[in-house]
Amino acid sequence: MQSLLRRFLRSQTDSKPDRHPIISSAGHISLVPISEDDHDLVAQWFTDSESCRLAFGVDTDLSTLQSMTYDYLSELRNDSSGVLMIFPVENKTSTSPLGFLRYKLFRKDRRNLARVGILLGHAEHRGRGLGTESMMTLLAYLFERRSVNLVELDTAHFNVGAQNSFLKCGFKTIRETEIIGLRNGWKERRIIMRLTAEEWKDGQD
Repeated sequence: MQSLLRRFLRSQTDSKPDRHPIISSAGHISLVPISEDDHDLVAQWFTDSESCRLAFGVDTDLSTLQSMTYDYLSELRNDSSGVLMIFPVENKTSTSPLGFLRYKLFRKDRRNLARVGILLGHAEHRGRGLGTESMMTLLAYLFERRSVNLVELDTAHFNVGAQNSFLKCGFKTIRETEIIGLRNGWKERRIIMRLTAEEWKDGQD
């Protein structure tokens, strides 16, 4: 409960235009910047091999997934601005997030670009439209408040559920590629998807 109170007070005192929490247009979820209290929970999600497999888009052995998880969690702790926790709005008494979104902003060819990713923490939350609504909310935030011109992502070829969700959000498949792990030599096919600000705006009409 103290964690929820801290989040509320932070949202009330934040004078920036990208004030949080960010409520989805459908009103079912809210996005709040990750806090110190969330990191242990996120680490628990990554103890599940299927969550690791979906998060990294790699179908490989457990030891490789564990190594990737260690590196990723360390990186996540140092990301102070690009991680948003997903909370349910309809359950007023819940203080437990459903998952998280991550975005990275950068400039290229005089345009503002973003790379994004999403993970829902437990299997029970997947396949219910929560990921789609969360991603749509992040896209609105990036295009409207952060003046992003293009958003891109990649997902594993085997993750058909994620691909269908991203298509619903307006993303278009650009190409398919193959990546090779430097440490263990694993190979994985990836689907590259993109969405421009113009395409997103056209979809809002």
